[in-house]
Amino acid sequence: CLSSVPFFYLKRLERDAHPVIIAPILCRHLGRSVSDQETGLLLMRELGKTKAAETAVRVLRCLREQGLEINSRIMSTALYACSTVSASVQALQLFGEMADCHADMDTFSYNVAISACERGENWRQAVQFLCDMADRRVETDGITFSSAVSACDKGGEWQQALQVLGDMVKAAVEQNNISCSAAISACAKGGEWRKAVRLLREMRDSRIQMNTVTYSAAIRACGKAGAWIRVSHLLREMADSHVAKNSITCGSAISACEQGGQWIHAMQILQSMENDCIAIESITCGAAISACEKCGEWRQALKLFARVSACKVELDTITYNAAISACEKGAEWRQAFQLLADMADSHVEMDAYTCNSALSACQKDGEWRWALRLLGEMVNLRVERDNISYCAAVSACEAGREWSNALHLLREMGEACVGKTTTVCSAAVSACEKGGKWEEALQLLGNMAADQLEMNTITYTAAALSCTGAGKWQEILMILDTMALNSVEMNAFTFGASVCAFEGGGQWLRALQFTGMMLETICYSHRRETQEETLFGLPACAALV
Repeated sequence: CLSSVPFFYLKRLERDAHPVIIAPILCRHLGRSVSDQETGLLLMRELGKTKAAETAVRVLRCLREQGLEINSRIMSTALYACSTVSASVQALQLFGEMADCHADMDTFSYNVAISACERGENWRQAVQFLCDMADRRVETDGITFSSAVSACDKGGEWQQALQVLGDMVKAAVEQNNISCSAAISACAKGGEWRKAVRLLREMRDSRIQMNTVTYSAAIRACGKAGAWIRVSHLLREMADSHVAKNSITCGSAISACEQGGQWIHAMQILQSMENDCIAIESITCGAAISACEKCGEWRQALKLFARVSACKVELDTITYNAAISACEKGAEWRQAFQLLADMADSHVEMDAYTCNSALSACQKDGEWRWALRLLGEMVNLRVERDNISYCAAVSACEAGREWSNALHLLREMGEACVGKTTTVCSAAVSACEKGGKWEEALQLLGNMAADQLEMNTITYTAAALSCTGAGKWQEILMILDTMALNSVEMNAFTFGASVCAFEGGGQWLRALQFTGMMLETICYSHRRETQEETLFGLPACAALV
């Protein structure tokens, strides 16, 4: 038993044996008595070597129950055993016990506690410990402040992170790469890219070594703001300083290009990743594809997707969404449905954005049958159908002159408690117009008014056109009066529909009146455009000269 093991034997175990072997031996004697503090300290030291946090806490409790006086050295050694990533709870527990028994807490003790707060994303407690150190006049070091700044970074508190970094200077503690990188990362999370770049510049002026992590944090900050020009400068600076790029660096840079609409730069960065043998992740591919798609380069987006698929990069929902959105821009509904099938075969989860993009592709090509099929399949896929889904499906029915299906979808929206919008109702009115159903179109106008939905020029014009085909000039007069009452402007189609209806109904005086109004409106618009050109264009500049 442990009580019968001489102290010199434990010292020999400590000197000659491996900690992994010693720790289990010592743990078997937890129920035995420990005669003195030196033996207890040795026991804790062995457990500290293996970072057996849970065991250290149990041993400490056992020693206290046996009546052994626990001094600061034993507590600090036990705290060292808890200085691991997975032992933040035990570390804070022990630190609290040290404070309760008024044990001497040194820099190491506080550093372990603040590091535990960092791992637990408890920035408030980390800052409080930092204040306690100042009150107790405990010396701080680089580890203290770096851990505190990292805790603020993980907690998304960029202002507090900069405050702690400033306190580091006031305490005459030299800033290091870890503390500055954490502060830059905090600024990135807070959308403060200018502050992140300024910190990077201060690091350069202070000759603090900047590595991949530092630059990646700054590029991530700029990437979130779409500051792609600044990102290009930072990438060039990394190359000049011989700092290696990694997947995070390049991914953030491509995201900046995506937001800045720079698809060519995004493709160049992706090519450099291949040349430098940097692992390309699915989120990076998705950003590059999205950059092409947002710039209208849907063909390039689909080519890139095919290339990435051939490289056996694991594709996720975001990557597929970017590709399907590119299909929508190009009205390539067949390609969109092929990608949906690939997602199903690869067991990649679909979301509302996935299906809505495919529905929009159907809408642009008038493929109402496929749109209705996908809308129904969304129920089986357990994907929520929103007003965007229904709007795309109703618009597809409009393009296919399927007024009955459009009205059915509107009723379905009401049953599913999906809020109707002006856009989806206007598409349904237009579907009725194309199907020659003027009564249904006017009924929809009445429903929109009852639901207090705003009706715009497109809505009223579609209803007016439906009445024109049926020769219902009286109804058109009602529509025009409602437009005037609600201060909705008429366009050329509204005027044209009205004139045609009046002509068909033998209302030649009204037809002449509206023709004159239309010409007057056109002349007024032309004069206004001319005045704007004179005010902001070349003639005004010439006059100033």
